[in-house]
Amino acid sequence: MAARTRAKTIFVGVDLGATKILAGVHDSRLNFIGKAKLSTKADRGYREVVRRIAKCVRDAIDECDLNLRQVRAIGIGVPTAVDPESGKVIFAPNLHRKNKPLRRELEALLKIPVSIDNDCNVCALGVYEGDLTTKPDSMVGIFLSTGIGGGIILNGRLYHGFNRTAGEIGHMLINFDEPPTNWGSHGTFEIHAGRHSIYREIREAIAKGEKDRSHKHARS
Repeated sequence: MAARTRAKTIFVGVDLGATKILAGVHDSRLNFIGKAKLSTKADRGYREVVRRIAKCVRDAIDECDLNLRQVRAIGIGVPTAVDPESGKVIFAPNLHRKNKPLRRELEALLKIPVSIDNDCNVCALGVYEGDLTTKPDSMVGIFLSTGIGGGIILNGRLYHGFNRTAGEIGHMLINFDEPPTNWGSHGTFEIHAGRHSIYREIREAIAKGEKDRSHKHARS
């Protein structure tokens, strides 16, 4: 590995989530080398989240017996509206942050070029470019996690929309009578189908005495 990694041929991809940070290390051919994972700790504040992203990158590099000087660039998928050109987080409701210069602050910490985009945009683009042997002109990827997001490919190119939120399908309003979300909207798709919402409904049903039948589905 030493001969191969003397030049800057290593790339790090980071998945920033509301609850966890995952950093994966790849070579110039996108072969997977290793990874590291940390909890996000968003409740500790934005500065701590930035510090933990940098720590997760360093941990992943160290796990692969490499060093930061061998890394050419870092790409980060962020669960929010992002301006890829300025490198700013526009609005991150699950992280309780907006208008933050994430790219600039990470580059200052790591001294490596950083690129950021919405996490679902990155996933959709990755599937389109890396996994599809026959590429359609257009496609939509839908991703379920803490929230619900989407990525849109139109005419072979990633589509952001005029306000950089084209794929944020989880924020679609379904029922105005529902409780408000973290960002103040009512009755969104995410409230009904996001991971936390599903867990909450399961807990409420069990508290009411309903039997947990998930083990039956797991065996079927």
